[in-house]
Amino acid sequence: MPYFRKVLSPGSARLYSGWKVERDIMVTNRSRISLLMSNRVAGRRMVLKRYTTAEHSAEREFIMLQRIWHVPTAPAIPEPINLRMDENAYVMSWVEGDQALDVCARSATERSAVMQHLGRWISRFHSMQSDFFGGRKQQPLRARALVAQVESRAQAAPGIRADDPRVRAAMQALTDLAHGMQGWTVHYGNAFADPNLRNFLISRGGTPTGIDIQESGRTPVAMNIASLLSRAAIALQPHEGDGADPFDTCMTQSFLSGYAAPPFAQCYWRFSMLMQALFRYLHHTDERILRGTHADISQRAASQIDGMLGTVAEADASARRA
Repeated sequence: MPYFRKVLSPGSARLYSGWKVERDIMVTNRSRISLLMSNRVAGRRMVLKRYTTAEHSAEREFIMLQRIWHVPTAPAIPEPINLRMDENAYVMSWVEGDQALDVCARSATERSAVMQHLGRWISRFHSMQSDFFGGRKQQPLRARALVAQVESRAQAAPGIRADDPRVRAAMQALTDLAHGMQGWTVHYGNAFADPNLRNFLISRGGTPTGIDIQESGRTPVAMNIASLLSRAAIALQPHEGDGADPFDTCMTQSFLSGYAAPPFAQCYWRFSMLMQALFRYLHHTDERILRGTHADISQRAASQIDGMLGTVAEADASARRA
């Protein structure tokens, strides 16, 4: 593999020991991802990712890719090739495929198939074991600590009023659920830190590849699953004929099918989904108010919270009747 002596700035020759930057694939407020083409072998491609903020971000992500790449049971990821610590950049293999977000948007049938594949991908990510990764294990749920995290996030959100009735209702429901769930034995596993549909590429055969691997940590696996479900439901418009909540049954069951363990208790699942919906609402409302963007996404997040609050209230009413 070529050794990239320097990552040159845009507008320069941008040559890399027989490789050149063909075009930028994605530019965000923290990184730039570029396609590298070989001058020597026609059609050969690699990807250069450069971080523009957060020193050592490239090093951390590259090391994480290396650790995952060498785990035999790991799900598909790009191959890490070359690290340039002094330039906060690294090179990885090219992955052929379409973003999962685009594939899911085509039709309800394709969306269902993609979500089933992602369920298996994220299950393997949670369960992989090595000297570094602990795999999936059972341990007591620190439900109150999780509620404290989202409460701290709500208090720090400048775009949210302290008396926002939706936030207050969601926090009260989470607190009530946590009171009865504290100490429950649940599955913890390796967390995929940014589980949204833009961070998966889907091959023609339907195989997903996770392309934005961040530093892994231990988390209740239901929270990681709920995070992706919540993001997907907010990002995607319902297809015709889906009904009021196309993600309630189809996507939940698709994700749970990736696990050998029995399905999570419904109370735990409601807790996970409500918490993630609130996180999304806080984030997107901040974006809308502070930057004038994501107005429709903020409203979808609000609708998701309202739907989950209705589900929690219905479950409580059923329990009282029983």
